[in-house]
Amino acid sequence: MTSSPLPLLRRRAGLASLFACALLAWGCGGSTPAATNNPGGTTTPTLASITVSPAAPSIAVGATQTFTAAAKDSTGAAMTGLTFTWASSSTSVATISAGGLATAVGAGTTQITAKSGSITSAAVTLTVTPPPVATVTVAPTSASIQVGQTQTFTATAKDAGGNTLSGASITWASSSTATATINSSGVATAVAAGSTQITAASGSVTSSPATLTVVPAGTVTGTAAAGSPLTAAAVTLVDAKGVTRSATTASDGTFTLLTGGLTPPFVIKVLPTSGNALYSVSADANANSVVNVDPLTDLIIRSWYSTQGQTVDAGFASPGTLPPPSPAQVQLISNIVLQVTQLWLTNNGVDTSTFNLISTPFSANGTGFDKVLDQTTVNPGAGTVKITDGTTTQNSTVTYNTTTSAVTINSSTSNGTSTSVSSVSTIAPTQTAQAAALAGITTTMNSFVATLNAKGAALTSADLSPYIAPNALNDGLGPALWTDSIVTDLRGQTGSVTVTSLNSLDSTNTIADATFNFSEAGGGTQSLDFQFQNVNGTWLIGGNQRITNLSFSAEMRTNQGAQTTGSGPDINVDVQAPQGTVTAVTMSGGGIWSNTPTQASGQVDQTFTPTPTTSEDIFFDHSYLEADSLTTLIPAGTAFTATVTPKTGNAVTYNLLTNAFTTDPVIVTGLTSSSMSSLTLGQPTTYHWTLPTTYAIGRVKLNVLVFVGNQSTSLSCEAKGSNLAANATSGSVTIPATCNGQPVVQVNINLVVTGINGERSMAIVFYQ
Repeated sequence: MTSSPLPLLRRRAGLASLFACALLAWGCGGSTPAATNNPGGTTTPTLASITVSPAAPSIAVGATQTFTAAAKDSTGAAMTGLTFTWASSSTSVATISAGGLATAVGAGTTQITAKSGSITSAAVTLTVTPPPVATVTVAPTSASIQVGQTQTFTATAKDAGGNTLSGASITWASSSTATATINSSGVATAVAAGSTQITAASGSVTSSPATLTVVPAGTVTGTAAAGSPLTAAAVTLVDAKGVTRSATTASDGTFTLLTGGLTPPFVIKVLPTSGNALYSVSADANANSVVNVDPLTDLIIRSWYSTQGQTVDAGFASPGTLPPPSPAQVQLISNIVLQVTQLWLTNNGVDTSTFNLISTPFSANGTGFDKVLDQTTVNPGAGTVKITDGTTTQNSTVTYNTTTSAVTINSSTSNGTSTSVSSVSTIAPTQTAQAAALAGITTTMNSFVATLNAKGAALTSADLSPYIAPNALNDGLGPALWTDSIVTDLRGQTGSVTVTSLNSLDSTNTIADATFNFSEAGGGTQSLDFQFQNVNGTWLIGGNQRITNLSFSAEMRTNQGAQTTGSGPDINVDVQAPQGTVTAVTMSGGGIWSNTPTQASGQVDQTFTPTPTTSEDIFFDHSYLEADSLTTLIPAGTAFTATVTPKTGNAVTYNLLTNAFTTDPVIVTGLTSSSMSSLTLGQPTTYHWTLPTTYAIGRVKLNVLVFVGNQSTSLSCEAKGSNLAANATSGSVTIPATCNGQPVVQVNINLVVTGINGERSMAIVFYQ
């Protein structure tokens, strides 16, 4: 927007008047100037002192305090009309405006002064106190160390508004000082084997306890179970150098192995009194660890050797020749096995955000994780996994590619009414280049998320640009605009990131593709799929290198409100190309389309906010193609191709795969009207829904698409909602009244539920 020049002209006119007044003998009114002698013999008062009030105020962080200054001349008479310059000796404690308004920034004291000419007041002390503590949290919430080791805990104090109080005084306590002590800095020292509760207090507010488990030096403990505890079973551990230790399981399936002097990683074999041996592998590089043994850990370690065309028996017999996986390598395989079993773990009360299939302790008592083992049958020879609770059944098939070192698990889950299919895959990685790429990509993503956490709501594109490759291209957006888009989506979100799969690696061109789970601090999990480029030894995010956005979805769609036709299993392609860059898109594949063109559908106005206070409108040409109300599911892994014709240059073909499909719907409940007149635009509106049950939900998102005319041809704007917790059954969204300055005449409420393995259920509520 261009500013009017009128205010500038008025300011200049004001300055001119001021100078004109200065040329007259006080002819323009105002205060008497200070400290001058006149030829006529009169003497103007001279400024002698300035006094600041109040003398010693105290306010809390975020509050304000108004100061005033009183001036006197050499005779003690008050002087008026003076201009004062205000100063704070510590702007990290409080700032002060030109008008004397101080704003508290941080706890402490600062000296406030006022100055006019060469005279400065005596300083008054402003004390800033922290706001009262409302909550205290301790991290980590659980930890395990051996005798003699230390564990550092951190405490975060927040006020009632959720703001972190960095200066809060913290007092630490251990419920059992015979197990571990903790000093004033939050460093716990292990004294003896056992468990203790660590708490942090600030004033009268005490945190929930964190559990610190102390294990004896040099031991690996675990539980062996397969539908029930494996009792009196022979347990053998072999380390990376071939040194072994042995033990026998107790009546509850637990065992303890001495590992003093051994070199991790460890492979453990449990031979039951009847049946086949089960294997496991350590998930960390510690001599003191938890290593459980069950059919799922057996699948994990067998998969490692199978991707190399080897057997776990051969690896156990010769770990020097066939070394076991490092913690980072085993984690990738463990991740996809966790994904496949996550529905069952969640249904049985297991928090998968903190659960590790190998190293999380459990009891073989028929509850929690052990209940999942009771429901699970693994056939290593056939490469099959079956999980059932009698009502819902999941069947999975595991395959291996020894050329790429990849393991793939295809699953189908049905409850008699709805069915979900999915495919998850990862490179193991067994090859040196694969392991190096994984390490570099992990480093980049950890730094990326650390920046998100540090910046929070203040995140800008400049903060994330160091992680984006200089030649990045994603959905037609170059590095600058794509970074703006990422920042718009992720600003204010905090959490942690886990590499869930390494999807591909081109060692020659040093290009890789990886998938991550971004576990949001507020609940919910986002799956982020990025391509990376190795730029001068650093793996940077390079984008999908597509000239347009191709949102390719196999989903269960439920149309509600003013439009109910078209509900059911659905394959759809949503194309958004930067305005004027693409002339045509055609789709083929799945026995559904053969060079079928997408249908033009107006334009989409997307607003990016590269900083919290700046925005930019980017317009996209929109087209779509869908095959709805399908009678059968398209199998996971079905190939499709999209041919994109740019305005200039040759057509480009992209290969697209369906990695999941479901007939399990999400349905918005309690709808009473589909008329636009029933909506209150510009105000939050709350919706309720029922969730799918045949797949593990990773993310729930509620957003709005508004139109200024017919949906097929008019301009539309998307109002992005916030990500909700994975188990959310209600949420609110604000429906804008205008789109690009034009009145909204039609509204789509879009509720999207995404599964951990890519399943997708969508409900659209149409208002007209």
